[in-house]
Amino acid sequence: MIPGTISNANSWLATAQNDLDRANKLKESDFAGAIEAAQMAMEKAIKSMYALVNISIPRTHDAVFEKGKDRFIEVVERLHFPLEYVAIQRRLLRFRWLGPMWGWANNVSRYGYEPANAPPSALFTQVEANNACQYAAEAVITAVTIISHVTTGDIIVRS
Repeated sequence: MIPGTISNANSWLATAQNDLDRANKLKESDFAGAIEAAQMAMEKAIKSMYALVNISIPRTHDAVFEKGKDRFIEVVERLHFPLEYVAIQRRLLRFRWLGPMWGWANNVSRYGYEPANAPPSALFTQVEANNACQYAAEAVITAVTIISHVTTGDIIVRS
């Protein structure tokens, strides 16, 4: 394990948790704001995995793809999960789906859909805000679990 990588991963994770807390506070009244905060929580949870394995972190809201390339495979290849941790590995692989699916939400939840002159407040419902918070919680919990198991040595980071 490279010194500082767990610390860096935990720093990303702390900001993800703050965003998730903000999303949960907003989901009752500001649906677009909740979706934006939830998306940021997912994004930062995913980015914590890049920090954990000491790979440069994508500087986009979709933390999986960068310039059309699936960068997340670099994270997956660096983490070694023993057979008894296959369920956790599968939760990690869901990031491949969560990141791109919610990556679009950042701009739309902030600026609306400009071609139709639709503001963010007109585009989202409480159901969607609740769903976004649920997916963000899944991402944060998965990252917490993986970082914890890397800390104890149960999951190994390959160089």
